[in-house]
Amino acid sequence: MYLTEDLVEQIKENTSTEFAQGRFSQSTVIDICNQETVKRIKPIVSGLASEFFVVTQNITIAEDTKRIRIPKRAASRGIRECYLLLNEVRYPLAQITREESVQVEQDDSNIPKRFYFEADSIVFECPTNQEMTLVLVLEISPGKLVLSTEVTTVSSVDFDTGVVSFAGTPTGYGVAVPYDFVQQLGYGNAVLGVGITPISVSGTTYTFDPDELPQTLQVGDYVCLAGNTPIPNMPDEAVTALIHAVSLRIFRLRGDFGAVAAEKDELTNAIIYVERALSDRAEGNRTTVKPMNSLLRRRFAWRYR
Repeated sequence: MYLTEDLVEQIKENTSTEFAQGRFSQSTVIDICNQETVKRIKPIVSGLASEFFVVTQNITIAEDTKRIRIPKRAASRGIRECYLLLNEVRYPLAQITREESVQVEQDDSNIPKRFYFEADSIVFECPTNQEMTLVLVLEISPGKLVLSTEVTTVSSVDFDTGVVSFAGTPTGYGVAVPYDFVQQLGYGNAVLGVGITPISVSGTTYTFDPDELPQTLQVGDYVCLAGNTPIPNMPDEAVTALIHAVSLRIFRLRGDFGAVAAEKDELTNAIIYVERALSDRAEGNRTTVKPMNSLLRRRFAWRYR
């Protein structure tokens, strides 16, 4: 696992660069890391492991709500799936066009069944008739790297009450602030929860809506201001590619074109490794489950009677 500080030190070693001097500083290198993550690493990972950046976000919406802004972290301002949840009953939402919305006939329930996109918002076909939960499944952008001193960790979590104890309270933490939860120990250090705002805060005890807490949250996971992370949000195999991508940028900025050529080869090999590691490596043919009444099943049944 690479903390931001570890990542910076590895890049410093790889490029023989003293970041405290000249045009390179620690913050400059972190900025380049964030740029390369979005520009180069995320598209590769998304193409090979499409679910890695996918999270589920629950949003409590009030009565008479017709428009909800798409979360800022949603990649390409899109969503994978959305539905309404009321008394544990799921109401799917079908996407329509804005023009189709004026032609839709409403039923007596006044619970939205369709939505359309408008600018940066999801617009329901009709306002909600009571408070309910909007569940969004979306692909998010990776968090921006920050130093480990700017985040804290989970020291205890109660999923029944929504009470989470933090190990500390870094600058900027408080009651009206949204947080991200980031997996500390596990494959890829994925984001577990995005933009979750506490209901109340007392010291290091934060109370959240239990329905909004990620059920895989564990003691030791990181708590960050929304949009931040102390570790790269990517599969472990992709971190080496990030190091070489950032090193390549530094060599170019330094005008060290001999090193640029060598680093290009290193980056190419690192990307090949990522592609091999994240590709489907199951041997043999996958088992295909066929419906009970499928033609293929009936043919086999007839053959062996």
